[in-house]
Amino acid sequence: MLTLNVHFLGSDDELLSSFLHEQLHWYLAQHRLAMEDAVRQLKVMYPRAPVGLPEGADTEYSTYGHLIDCYLEIQADRQLIGPERTDRLIKNKPWYTWIYKTILQDEDRIAALVKEERLEMN
Repeated sequence: MLTLNVHFLGSDDELLSSFLHEQLHWYLAQHRLAMEDAVRQLKVMYPRAPVGLPEGADTEYSTYGHLIDCYLEIQADRQLIGPERTDRLIKNKPWYTWIYKTILQDEDRIAALVKEERLEMN
């Protein structure tokens, strides 16, 4: 069961993006070993990732895992609502601010890791 916060009712784009984000957690949970490898590599790439909102997630592992989840969320958003709306949406998110900023700054690097670990969505 998936429950989304009523906070998103004012924005169809945010509602869709949040739905995709949560569904991607299920997808990534089915690829646990690849995710663990990706997280190990991300710890080397970003040794001082923040923990806790608004910059990071609840735990260190979750912050690193969200670099993958949020990267895939951005890719799906771009396919469904286009790059301009996605850009506006991602830049205005008040949570995971370091995570989203890092993905946008190092997108090629994170994309290569996602591909290497075979975590990309087709």
